[in-house]
Amino acid sequence: MSSIRCVLAGGFRHILIRVRTPTLVALLAAFALPASASDLCDRACLTGMVDKYFAAQVGVYATVIEGDSPVLMALRLKVEYGLISEIESIVVRSGGTPNFPPAGKTMEEKGTPRPQFLHTVPAAKRLSREKLVEVANAYFTGLGGNTGHNTAPFAPTCLRWENGVQTNSNPNLRRPDNGGFNVLALSCEDQQKSGFFPFVTAIRDRRFPVVDRERGLVLSFGFFDHNGRIKELHLTNGQTVPSPVRAPLTLEISELFQIDKGKIDQVEAVLQSVPYGMRSAVWDVP
Repeated sequence: MSSIRCVLAGGFRHILIRVRTPTLVALLAAFALPASASDLCDRACLTGMVDKYFAAQVGVYATVIEGDSPVLMALRLKVEYGLISEIESIVVRSGGTPNFPPAGKTMEEKGTPRPQFLHTVPAAKRLSREKLVEVANAYFTGLGGNTGHNTAPFAPTCLRWENGVQTNSNPNLRRPDNGGFNVLALSCEDQQKSGFFPFVTAIRDRRFPVVDRERGLVLSFGFFDHNGRIKELHLTNGQTVPSPVRAPLTLEISELFQIDKGKIDQVEAVLQSVPYGMRSAVWDVP
């Protein structure tokens, strides 16, 4: 199988994601083509023709300069017959959620992608597409409405960035009115075990359109709903703390998972607040 590289650069930052595309190997010898035919279209030519026939998808996270300011963008493209047939984007011009700094500026200051996202998994250790999606989906299942009794498979080195802000294993970052409990200081696994997330009442319209087996990456899209009815959170450590969401709220999100040996190692999210209950008028309509 071959691969397509795509880079979208904005300002001083770029993120590269690779997506696998189906390729049919042309077995020229099996067909015993005459010399004149093989000269017209050799193995590379035939392989390229088949690549162009199949549809491919690619995802990019990047900062883009809009006017004089960097903004953060998640972008998905679908290519069919060598032409772009679908464009999906999320653009975050502010912090995306309350109390977050401007997303574009924050990501621009990071400078380069995390090296884990660029790591090539040895061929013998690559997971199937289905397994990669299963692990990524376990993250959402372990988060939405979670009371601490289940968790996704996390590597101990797991880090999550949301609009450029590290939101786990970060004791210096605190939510306001946290009742003395700082969920942001916990590891990825301990966060899901804490019982802090019942206020995330639904994670819906989940899609996993881009999977890169060579790098162990899964790009997802979806919506996080918070109905605002849950006022107190009863944690697994015995504490009771106020919910950080007191009114209906929906977050539109794109989330990129880097999976190593079946466990989520790195997470990067692009998200923003949208009207409560919003759905995509294109991708999520039955």
